[in-house]
Amino acid sequence: MMKILKGLLTFWLFHLFLYRYFVIPEGICLDIRPSKESRRLKSDILAAKNYNFCFSTLPSSQNFLFVKPLSIYTGTSNHRNIKLRHTPNSVDPEKNTNEREEKKLIVANSSELHRLASYNDLKQSLVSISNRFVDIVGSAKDYLRKSKIYEIVYTFINGIKARANNLTVKKQIVILLLSQLLYSFILPNFHIILPYQLIPTDSGLGVDIGLDTIVSMVFSYLFLNDLNISSKPLIVPEDIKKRIPWVVLSLIGSYVLSGYFTHVIDNAILLISAMDAPVSVAMHQSLRVLIGHIFWVLVGSMIINKTVFPLSFNANNPWYKFRINDNWVFPCLSGYFLSCTLYNLADLFYSFLVKIYSTFTSNADRFDNSDENLVSQLTESNEVLPTILGAIGPCITAPWWEETLYRVLILKSLNIYLPHLLSSIISSFLFAVHHLNPRSVIHLFVLGVIWSLIEKNFDNLIVTIIIHSLWNSRIFIGSMIGL
Repeated sequence: MMKILKGLLTFWLFHLFLYRYFVIPEGICLDIRPSKESRRLKSDILAAKNYNFCFSTLPSSQNFLFVKPLSIYTGTSNHRNIKLRHTPNSVDPEKNTNEREEKKLIVANSSELHRLASYNDLKQSLVSISNRFVDIVGSAKDYLRKSKIYEIVYTFINGIKARANNLTVKKQIVILLLSQLLYSFILPNFHIILPYQLIPTDSGLGVDIGLDTIVSMVFSYLFLNDLNISSKPLIVPEDIKKRIPWVVLSLIGSYVLSGYFTHVIDNAILLISAMDAPVSVAMHQSLRVLIGHIFWVLVGSMIINKTVFPLSFNANNPWYKFRINDNWVFPCLSGYFLSCTLYNLADLFYSFLVKIYSTFTSNADRFDNSDENLVSQLTESNEVLPTILGAIGPCITAPWWEETLYRVLILKSLNIYLPHLLSSIISSFLFAVHHLNPRSVIHLFVLGVIWSLIEKNFDNLIVTIIIHSLWNSRIFIGSMIGL
């Protein structure tokens, strides 16, 4: 983890930012190979006090040129060996056209040489800073691991995991619901005020930290340590491979057809309400959304069940496994807490992008003034029955269907031909775009990627279904009570 952090920090600070200000001139770098001649030349060049030089790898047969006071070194890189030619001081540059042109080129690029030297100095400084940062983080990590707090927390969580191995399905459901209520409605009310703001913004972010955030960070760290992703591709029969494109087209067609079916249901409900039937606006909206969603789920699931793989709540096939009798409560809670942490980071990144965009245009407010999403429309009423009907889709049927569609069919179909990580990225992008909410594309993409990795790690679809259901339930209840 530290190596990844070091690499990202160095790449971001060095290549992305500085390269736009320091242009490396071509043809002035020399690849010094480990030979007697090259070592002698390197020592001679470094002895020059009036010039700074860059030593880097050059492609084969690329010309290079180096200068030190009173002498000129020229040559050509030839694969692994470098052939050098030394021009003594007695040679008159005016008698040699090539040397005269080379000298003019050196004079013209003198400023670039100094810029190159500054570039190298800054590169070394940034690498040193990144190494120091990684050392500090590593020292803090080692100190934390040796502390009593870490030992107590680690022992407590391992005890919970050990007890979870002997829980029945009913007990796991009770623990899941109680943990959701505790995490969503009690822990956010308690905060720890920090001595200074961690993130220097005017939004107040980083002034304090909630107990829910601390719980998320602890469980996320332990969960990521246990995450072990295999990269084995999915192997399916050839006839199934040939069916997949047609199945995808059929699912797209069923989705479009569900839109027309929703219009039919909408007109039917309007007709019923015109006949003085007690149908409120909230009931109309809930029925319209629920029936249209159920139609697409039924048609799509029948297509998948008949053509690709059987849909069952006790499945055990190469595409997915559904083991409800396993001990899934701890992976579900850990994955849910990790999802909350990553969502907050994605939201911070999104706010940063909006802030940058607002500095260049006056239309940035449209990101925050978009139309209300579907959940807000379903929860704006205080009626009980429409709210319950509106919660069936987001909290029950949608998690099962979307996980089956994106984390099984699309992800595994891509995994037949592509690596798992790339398949996860593509399927997560489709998952985010499908929700048709530009403000949440980044957030849903991040959630889709981590849920794909979780499904691959545990090989139990019920884990991601429950995480998805917990997430949608939190959004739905939070929108309903104004959190």
